[in-house]
Amino acid sequence: MSNGHTSKPSTLPPVGTPVWIHRNLQNGLWSVTDPRTRRVIAHVPAVAVADAAPKVSAATCRRIREAGRRRVGAWITGTIAPLPADLTAGQPLRFNPHRGDAFTLPDGSEWSGSAFVTFTADHGCGFTR
Repeated sequence: MSNGHTSKPSTLPPVGTPVWIHRNLQNGLWSVTDPRTRRVIAHVPAVAVADAAPKVSAATCRRIREAGRRRVGAWITGTIAPLPADLTAGQPLRFNPHRGDAFTLPDGSEWSGSAFVTFTADHGCGFTR
């Protein structure tokens, strides 16, 4: 029986391709979005991006808080990069629209971007280095 959702490929676009990444709360994978079409092009258990920067919609975060419904309102932008051997190096990134409109580091400070971020299914968040 279909749930109305179409299956997305599990293969990433080539290294260097611009993408937006967000956590898919329905399937637990990372959704890879084409920024030109704003369509999800893949769901993957792990991905890495170079030249990473946060992209947060303050209006969507406000609607999430007001309605109490989940929506995609935050991404990490960058270009596809090869996955490193050590997927746990770096600091975890967090995003919670009920706590604010920014990605944060473990100490609560706002994250403004970095040269490299990995995302893994095991950690449930992106790691930056």
